[in-house]
Amino acid sequence: MSQQQYSGLDRFLHKLVLGSKVIQSTSFELQQLIAPKLPKPDRPVFVVGMARSGTTTLLNLLFATGEFESSRYRDLPLPLVPAFWRKIHKRFHQGQSPIQRAHDDGILVSPDSPEAFEEIYWDNIGNHHSEKELVQSFSYYISSIAGSSGPGKRYISKNNNNITRLDLLEKVCKEINGAIIIPIRDPLKTATSSLRMHQRFIAMQEEDPFVLEYMNLLGHREFGKGLQWLQVGSKAFQPSYPTTEVECWLEYWIYLHSAIPQVSSVHCRMVDFDAIRSEPLVNLKPMLKSCGVDSQYTQLAEMVTQEPPVKLNSVSLKSQELLTSAQRLKNHYVNND
Repeated sequence: MSQQQYSGLDRFLHKLVLGSKVIQSTSFELQQLIAPKLPKPDRPVFVVGMARSGTTTLLNLLFATGEFESSRYRDLPLPLVPAFWRKIHKRFHQGQSPIQRAHDDGILVSPDSPEAFEEIYWDNIGNHHSEKELVQSFSYYISSIAGSSGPGKRYISKNNNNITRLDLLEKVCKEINGAIIIPIRDPLKTATSSLRMHQRFIAMQEEDPFVLEYMNLLGHREFGKGLQWLQVGSKAFQPSYPTTEVECWLEYWIYLHSAIPQVSSVHCRMVDFDAIRSEPLVNLKPMLKSCGVDSQYTQLAEMVTQEPPVKLNSVSLKSQELLTSAQRLKNHYVNND
């Protein structure tokens, strides 16, 4: 959402409630008291990938099929107790028209838009469980979101941080027949867009410190003054270039995508986001099939083109070798999917 949509009271409540582990963990306990038994999750979908790789576009596209339920902006600041909070909150923010989100990337959002708030679960609940307990707890969390607007919906999330949890998500999907969708986008476009977002959010956070607090509370630390590199595998990411240069983000692209395993399971599918953008009618079908979705491709194809193309005319690349390595890696994944 845009920071202009948050009043002084909204900001106070978000900082107070989102910043309290006691409140968040207690709200999850309240959810379990309200609904102690929920149906087993059915075929959830997890959209995972590097930020700026098309994850939000694919989330919105799948959400538009009407088959899924997700966390939404209106669930804040208590996203772990949807059975209670949605009944209370439905009287607020009624009739708000969609506006362009803070990224300034053409994607419109409203209080009813789906968004990734899984990190609030992980920070307050999931990271404190053993693996056995976690699969059960996370499955309950999935069911609580999926059923928050009525029966018959499947859970969907977009969480870029889940790229560090692919092994765990694979175990969850094996238990409940879920799907993991990993969009692979042109590395130079992804890196260029990432650099632009990083600079944009730094400027926004310097102008309004609440933006930094808000992003940190939600676990969105992909860009800006609160930047935290995701760590995958046994080797930490240590860029050779400063974050002000596109090469840094190309290095990060290579680091993250090198760590994505070639999962042989039927639950994981890597998709060529550039191919979906260029020919959506042709390339959406296999991805939707992987998600168990049978929808009108023509209507969904129109959504793919809403995000403006990344402008590359101002990019001054110092390392062609770095770009070649990244492109080779992308070709390896999309050609072997």
